Amino acid sequence: MQFPQSGGRAQGERHPGPFPAPRFCATKSILTGVALLENRYNRIALLAGSFLVLLAIFGTQALRLEIRLDRKKATDLGLAETSYMPPNQVLRFASIGYEPFVADMVFINAQQYFFNHLISDRRFAWLTVYTDAMSGYCRDADGERLEVPPSECTGEDRGWVTGLFPFNPKVYTWATEIVKFVPRLTMDIVDKAIYFGRTGVEFCPDSWEIYFELGFNEFFEHHGIPMEERERRAALGLEHITIASKLPGARVNPNFVVGHLWKRADSGRALEMVYQTYYHANMREREEVRERLVAWDMKDLARHFTAEEERWQARYPFVTPGFYHQLDDYTGPARDAQEDGQDG
Repeated sequence: MQFPQSGGRAQGERHPGPFPAPRFCATKSILTGVALLENRYNRIALLAGSFLVLLAIFGTQALRLEIRLDRKKATDLGLAETSYMPPNQVLRFASIGYEPFVADMVFINAQQYFFNHLISDRRFAWLTVYTDAMSGYCRDADGERLEVPPSECTGEDRGWVTGLFPFNPKVYTWATEIVKFVPRLTMDIVDKAIYFGRTGVEFCPDSWEIYFELGFNEFFEHHGIPMEERERRAALGLEHITIASKLPGARVNPNFVVGHLWKRADSGRALEMVYQTYYHANMREREEVRERLVAWDMKDLARHFTAEEERWQARYPFVTPGFYHQLDDYTGPARDAQEDGQDG
């Protein structure tokens, strides 16, 4: 039998050494960190993550510096910037009969001009140079450009300069929208957007998008103008949105027009809009129209639309509601009352 020496420790016990033992939590954290660093894949992931973070920081700073330099350059050269476009007569002569093709090329250049300024100063001072080449413009006797549509460019002191191809509705909807991408929207910019819309509806009277954009700007875009002018513009805007909702292929919710007409105490036109737009609306919009009629105490008309909707779904759900309305042999609410009496 062996006995421990005097002053020694039993087998399995550790000598405390010259320093006190560290705390358990600190020791566990250190060991865990060492174990993670010893893993080769974790080290690679840590280095890659650090590199990406540094790259994002330096990239962001470089982008901010570039934007500041571009703004400074735009401020210094703002007066010197210009965009040259040959006169419309020269463009039409040089197109040798392919005016729509040349107009598309001008449209592409206009979009490039827009994107260049969209990422810099968002000021489109020369946008009308491109739109005038495509759609034309009005000028007075002195050759000065006037922002009026063709219908108002009449008289001895005014004349309309014909554009390359003014019958592309996308030009007017595009110009009406992007001209408002400015740092601060003012009524001058809104009036320019309205000018594009008014010109577009004269060359493309079957485009509901142009009518809707024009009505939207007149109905909603009011910045620092008197209340009387707001009411006048809102009335014009509602008229143009009403026209847009009646045109083929329109995706305008009829409840917007009907509701505003009813608020303006124009119940006759509101009902007219119900009849003209109900069968071109989707199922949710038709349901809202019926609910609105019930709220206006027009329950007979609401029941008429509901019964016709049920017959359409039961007989010919594969055709449009408007087409089924032409096929339906229904004669009106009186027949509903007759059938209810026979059922009773």
